[in-house]
Amino acid sequence: MISTMTIDLSTQPDMRWNLTPQDKADLNTLLDDYLQDLSVDDSLLDLIQAEYIQNVPQEYRTEIEALADIAQRPLVELVVANLYYDLVKLVLGCTAFVAATPSGPIHGRNLDWFSNQRRLSRTTRQLNFINNPAGDFSIVGWPGAIGALSGIAYGRFSITLNAVASDESCPLLC
Repeated sequence: MISTMTIDLSTQPDMRWNLTPQDKADLNTLLDDYLQDLSVDDSLLDLIQAEYIQNVPQEYRTEIEALADIAQRPLVELVVANLYYDLVKLVLGCTAFVAATPSGPIHGRNLDWFSNQRRLSRTTRQLNFINNPAGDFSIVGWPGAIGALSGIAYGRFSITLNAVASDESCPLLC
């Protein structure tokens, strides 16, 4: 059974994440793995610090800064972890599908990219975002994920980002 977390979007960005000790440990494990997977060195961290972080909207930056404080890690490491999929999407992707049913469409996604010792699957959470002006929604992510690769706005829509290189056509969706 996947663990769940609730993030209240009506609270200040620096107060949204209430991580348990296990959430903190999982966040730090994934930070270590992602930085190692990407072979991040000080020059890349310096580049991201100089070129990217200054362009993050203040609300998200405040939220990521608070998570960096919780994890006791440099802000730039949290940013890199949140960019992980963007940095590797040309070589990684997840299995996703959409199928028509008499009750309406079914949208599924499997986070099936490799991670050492199944760390990604063990640390995956259902993140339930409440008190959003447009309505509540849920994503599949991990403690500290400030974005969505898969999500559902109940009764409205679901979405999956699955950007990988492929020569296959997509007759159902294109």
